Amino acid sequence: MEKWEYLTVKLEKKVEGAGLLKAKTWDAQYFTEQLNTYGQQGWELASLFENVSTVVGGIGGKVEGVSAILKRKVSSQ
Repeated sequence: MEKWEYLTVKLEKKVEGAGLLKAKTWDAQYFTEQLNTYGQQGWELASLFENVSTVVGGIGGKVEGVSAILKRKVSSQ
């Protein structure tokens, strides 16, 4: 039977600029680079979801970030 381990990580927005002009932006290439870093460590993307802030009444909300659930096989020894 295969065994897996899981890791949940928050993917970061790309930070551009400096000081007061610093801004975080959604950047697909930056997300790809982050996922490739984990992939080089043997992790595989299992799921992806948005982190949404809750507003009063539970309707709507702002996307605060993206989280990834990663998995990799546990080597049996």
